Amino acid sequence: MKKILKFLRELFTEADNHTADIGCVLFCMVVGVYCFCSVYATLALDQQFDWQGAGVGAGAILGGAGILFGMKKQSEGDDE
Repeated sequence: MKKILKFLRELFTEADNHTADIGCVLFCMVVGVYCFCSVYATLALDQQFDWQGAGVGAGAILGGAGILFGMKKQSEGDDE
């Protein structure tokens, strides 16, 4: 259990493990909302699952996360 908590702490904090990483928190929230909306539209609203739309949405989310984490590594490396 301690290893899982340590992993989550390192995932959602900056390099000092105390300051919250707002980019990672927002990214995880976007992924959660995206998954919830997809399931809700398919099950509760009885819409067909759109594979193309899901792929484009997931690609946009992952592309934005890649840019976010790429910028984060550059900014952390410049300070040292």
